[in-house]
Amino acid sequence: MPGGIRLFNLKLSDSGNGLRVFAPSALGSATATFDRSLAAEIAATAFMKLGEIAPNENRQPE
Repeated sequence: MPGGIRLFNLKLSDSGNGLRVFAPSALGSATATFDRSLAAEIAATAFMKLGEIAPNENRQPE
């Protein structure tokens, strides 16, 4: 991350429109937000390091 910022517990999700990155929330609000270019860079790097995203087995069908 730029400026030496370190973030933990980010959620990487496939939204159907591409990969999305979500920061954890505190008191109902996001602890961080990302502009589209940074979110795309985070998602691409995570995908490269982690590989394919597996569906959450605990997710309830909609």
